[in-house]
Amino acid sequence: PQCARPLALHSQRRRRLPEQRPPRLDGPVLAVLFDADGVLQVPRPGWLNDFVRLGGPTFVMDAFAAERECLAGGGDLRPLLQTVLDGGGTGTTVDEILTIWHDIGVDDEAVALVDRVRRAGLVTALATNQQSYRGTHMREVLDFDRHFDRTFYSYEVGHAKPSVDYFSHIVEALAVPADQVAFVDDAQANVVGARAAGLRAALHRTSTGAAGLAHQLQVLGVPLAAARH
Repeated sequence: PQCARPLALHSQRRRRLPEQRPPRLDGPVLAVLFDADGVLQVPRPGWLNDFVRLGGPTFVMDAFAAERECLAGGGDLRPLLQTVLDGGGTGTTVDEILTIWHDIGVDDEAVALVDRVRRAGLVTALATNQQSYRGTHMREVLDFDRHFDRTFYSYEVGHAKPSVDYFSHIVEALAVPADQVAFVDDAQANVVGARAAGLRAALHRTSTGAAGLAHQLQVLGVPLAAARH
């Protein structure tokens, strides 16, 4: 009958729901990995429009394709962007594009949660996909590294999320069992990759801000030290 299929599909969806939840494990969380973009920082509103204005209608897709070649450290973004810009013929310079790419708004309340996790005695680590220019900007201008015990910029690791190799590298470097490492990211594919490597991982909704991040940490069993006022 026609009505049986929707009911069956609904039943299938209900059975799949538990698979999407972070694993509930007995061991305490010893280390927490934080994604950067969409969790601790966001680009300035309108930056993609600026890309189109300066680089032309196809520039956004071409620029992202160039960036993907560099996330695991295998390419240099500057000459790749120059090639894209030469093809567009707009006269825009690479420096103008990088200035927009580096115009990042840090969520201070979310970063304060990182500090609270650290004060609670856990290892904190930055786990972010970045090409070398933006990663260097985060490190030297935004001073991100001071909030973390370890940083794992993909271009330095040699692997990028969602690769299991990326997460396995981090687990080995931290010398912590994978199932006692928690991870928060705003990309579902990265959460899936982390879980495939054995980590406890939760999906963060950027729109929920620091309050949402605090909830995800709670779900993962991550303790927080008292807030400083």
